[in-house]
Amino acid sequence: MISITINLFIIAFVNFQLCTCSTDNENAAMKEMTFSVPISMLQDEREFDGKKLKKLLKPLGKLYNTSSDEGIPINSTEATLSVEKMMVELNRLIQKEYSFLYKQYQKLKTVLQAEKCDSTTNVYAVTLQNTDCESKLIIEGSPATNCSDVAHHHPLSCSILSKVASADEKIIGAYCSVGLEKSFPKKKSICKLSRYPGEEKFKTFVPEEVSSWFHDAIVYVPTGNRPLSNSMHSNNYRGRQGIVGLGMLPHLGAVQMNVVTIFRKNGKTTEVLSLINANGSIEIPKVFVTNPIQKPFGDDIDHILREAFGTMKLSSSDIEDKLQKLYNATISTKVKHRATPYDTDDAYVITEVVGVLDESKEHIGSINTFPSDGKFQIGWKEADKSALRLKRFAKPPKGLFLFIMSCKDCFKMQLEEITVLRSMFREPEELTFDNVENLNKLEAFVVNETALLEDTSLESVSFSMKLKNETNCTLVLSVELPFTYPLCQPPLVVIGCSSLDCHKLDALNVQLRQYISSKFAQAPFLYDIAQWICETKVPTDDESPVGEGSDVLETSEQPNESKVFCRYWIYSHHIYNKVKRRGMLELAKQLDLTGFCLPGKPGVVCVEGDRRDCIQFWKQVRKWTWKKISLKHVEEEEDSSLFVRKFGTFEELNFATQPGSRHMDFGLLYKFMVDHGCGDMFIFCFGMQGRDSNL
Repeated sequence: MISITINLFIIAFVNFQLCTCSTDNENAAMKEMTFSVPISMLQDEREFDGKKLKKLLKPLGKLYNTSSDEGIPINSTEATLSVEKMMVELNRLIQKEYSFLYKQYQKLKTVLQAEKCDSTTNVYAVTLQNTDCESKLIIEGSPATNCSDVAHHHPLSCSILSKVASADEKIIGAYCSVGLEKSFPKKKSICKLSRYPGEEKFKTFVPEEVSSWFHDAIVYVPTGNRPLSNSMHSNNYRGRQGIVGLGMLPHLGAVQMNVVTIFRKNGKTTEVLSLINANGSIEIPKVFVTNPIQKPFGDDIDHILREAFGTMKLSSSDIEDKLQKLYNATISTKVKHRATPYDTDDAYVITEVVGVLDESKEHIGSINTFPSDGKFQIGWKEADKSALRLKRFAKPPKGLFLFIMSCKDCFKMQLEEITVLRSMFREPEELTFDNVENLNKLEAFVVNETALLEDTSLESVSFSMKLKNETNCTLVLSVELPFTYPLCQPPLVVIGCSSLDCHKLDALNVQLRQYISSKFAQAPFLYDIAQWICETKVPTDDESPVGEGSDVLETSEQPNESKVFCRYWIYSHHIYNKVKRRGMLELAKQLDLTGFCLPGKPGVVCVEGDRRDCIQFWKQVRKWTWKKISLKHVEEEEDSSLFVRKFGTFEELNFATQPGSRHMDFGLLYKFMVDHGCGDMFIFCFGMQGRDSNL
């Protein structure tokens, strides 16, 4: 156990990482957690308005560079011929996810816009026409010449990004949705809109009006390769339409650009770190960061600094010491954007100003000349009036209070998470605390932060949880919550089990550490860990620990396996989109599943039937674009005579609190579930007991 002392406060304050580790993306991830825990922002968090920053940076290099290159229009006949050749591939993309809604072949109706962006890249905006031909047959090679037009209630429009090589033209990016043609620009170049700022690269064009994640896409193919989901930080700095993938999907981590403002005193002169450019003016570096805590100035500048310290004949340990002093002295200020960036396709999603003032030349100020890494050159320049205005970002925050308040936020979130866990694990042995009195001290501190200074005997919260996994093996989780969990540090969790030998137990703990390392996103995380353990297969003697991909357990069916009936309970952050709702109705009908879908926020889905069909339903639905969706509970019964369907059909419920409202009356939902003999499942979906709103 760890005891808080005044010395700990001082050490923690010097290690400034504790004060700056919570980012906008982390707060968004907190809001997307499975159970609803209120989010507390650090009360002294530094923020600066984005518009003001743009004005400050205007004479020092623009915050965001934009391209003015427009495309060359392609005549209608040539464009039609080109798109016709790509229609089979476009239909294949449509069939990949939404074959149950668009079974018929989609042919080209109209090319609305077509432009040549460069010698090998074309962009098209098109509308499609539904036909009476089966799409699968055309994709497999049947001719589409005899297909007749058929009206469709939800006709599709698409933007297509293609690569031209010799006589072939291939789709490299596409976006299709219902009614998209209304959002296509009338008087703007779609090449210009598809070009990355300041770069000779292109993105899949998604109109601004439909760029929200809440707008569903029938086809969305970003350009380039999707980054590995097991990487701790994403390299994708270009947003949802990124060259390497799906940008702000939570499991890919934050997309962040840092504005680097570093100053030093050289005699009586204040100098600022600048990019060395042709015109000799000051240009503040803007860098994309993959690890904002350990490398706040980006990989390239970090590499340059290591090379520079190396030329000073410093030892490896001295170089690391210099860098650590530099990074510990870094002050981070968030740039406040007008709109929440998580719901957009903005190229730069999170922006921070990272500043350092090295007056005594203790670390970076001791370097007079910086080597070039081949990409850009940096150096010191005398700070003019414009540059000196940025010096505010390099001044450290005031006092110990910031760390105390960050602890307060962490403690508050810990208590809220523990309350949720207590409501879910009600049996005495399921959740056991090592020191209940410690929780009372935590609560006292949340109410009055000075209590932390008056009583320094506070220990970190620790407890045990008993869980059963899919093999019915009882596992004991020993959990300790560091003071800065969940805003900075992950929980410390170890699995114990008396029925497992040490090798299997070690393998399971290795899997757990890999899972926590890859998935922890500075948000309450204990429920996710418990769910992962319940779903994870215990390694056998001849199995090695699996990687992070094992966090979702897939059930494989053998051809001769006896029929198993089950009921799936699915929870979503929200269900609004009509395409998804209609898709679930169609899919359940195809798979002969019964149950219900409750749209709104949050959304709940229940399906029951043959286990193979339930698995297929869940596999298909979770592929769609969701802010948060999880499989909450599974009921299974191998004896078909004991399994009774509780629902006669699959239907969409409407318990709106008032006409047109997206919020549902969960008291009516609870009554509905009780009437159908499944009221006890309410707690699995929401973590609390249900109550009839009529009582």
